[in-house]
Amino acid sequence: MTPAHTIANFDMERFKRAVKHAEESKKGLIIERTALRKDGTTYPIQIHLQVIMQGDKRRILANVLDITEAKGLEEQKELANYIHNSFNYNRNLQESLERILEKLCLNCSCLAAEIYSREFDQPGSKLMAFYNPLISEGSTVGSSMAEEVYECREKRIFDFTSDLEILKKEDWIKKSSVKNAIAIPIYHGEELIAVIVGFLSATVTVEKKFAVLSREVQEKLAGNIKRKRSEEELQKIFDFSPDILTVLGKDGYVRKVNPALQNTLGYSPEEMLTMTYDKLIHPDDFQVLTEWRDLDLKDGEVAYYESRWLTR
Repeated sequence: MTPAHTIANFDMERFKRAVKHAEESKKGLIIERTALRKDGTTYPIQIHLQVIMQGDKRRILANVLDITEAKGLEEQKELANYIHNSFNYNRNLQESLERILEKLCLNCSCLAAEIYSREFDQPGSKLMAFYNPLISEGSTVGSSMAEEVYECREKRIFDFTSDLEILKKEDWIKKSSVKNAIAIPIYHGEELIAVIVGFLSATVTVEKKFAVLSREVQEKLAGNIKRKRSEEELQKIFDFSPDILTVLGKDGYVRKVNPALQNTLGYSPEEMLTMTYDKLIHPDDFQVLTEWRDLDLKDGEVAYYESRWLTR
């Protein structure tokens, strides 16, 4: 048996070329490939090739390293960065999660994925986002899987090959190559924030495929979900409040205005964002606002003042 027999997509011709490159290089050659186990499963390896001379004989040294753990950590770091970037672009929560689910499907060889959460005042699990190229909406069984995880607070694996009830409910599963699903709880500390449901065609190493969802990656995802939810809830309060709300910069420019302020003063949002507050405040009240602006407020401190605003 030669190395070509135990490495996927690596025939003798490629092995000979690799040896030639190693011979030409004084430092040898490092290549990464996928190795084959006797049972047909695979794992990533790194091969260090070096050609040396022993007397008048040429020897090939091959140091083969199992890099499964290193690759796993690399994938976890990549996914964590992807989550961070997805949430930091100007997207809403659903759009951010859809991108993350698509990336997760690519990393874990999923055919589809969904993410569920529980609302504070509503029973059952609510679909937050999904990625499924096979259908235009979320599945009808995902919420029940998520509910099971919320109850037991542990990951669950579901086998569709023998569950006729699921096949009756989900025609797309019956017609596709989906064989099972895994439902994984996403924690932020001890708080269960969401449940991800992944649909797969493989019947083996299901949990290994989702090893990329390490506790550190879960914390990153859950923390960003909580932050984005808070931002969107605050935005709703800002948008629908009947009270006048605005954000003023230290440079005097208007940074943000709510519809109530626009309707009261008569300016468009575009106009107001190019104005400084000295153009909006009554001249007799300007000194009060200037003094308030210069206050060195600490976190949680509030300053009150009264002023008159000028309409258009």
